[in-house]
Amino acid sequence: MWALQFEHVASVPASDATRLAIDAVTPNPSRGALGVWLTLPSSDAASLEVYDAGGRLAARRDLSALGVGRHRVTLDDPRLRTPGLYFIRLKARTATVHAKAVVVN
Repeated sequence: MWALQFEHVASVPASDATRLAIDAVTPNPSRGALGVWLTLPSSDAASLEVYDAGGRLAARRDLSALGVGRHRVTLDDPRLRTPGLYFIRLKARTATVHAKAVVVN
């Protein structure tokens, strides 16, 4: 069974985590799971959404429990295994950032 997995990898002092960011998506392109490195500047509500090229929501996760800092989120879900272009959106209370990921066979 596939799942979205969350893993707190590193703490960033609050003074260094000044902006909401998707720092990297690796590997990209991918033949399997994607790792999304992101920075949360506050402990406010935040979510990660993934859309396919047709604009359909493929996955959504609440990130509020992660707290301030830099985190790695592993996206390993069967809906994200279909080859194509995916749009990743990280939303927080007052900001939204985007990234793209490609899945290949």
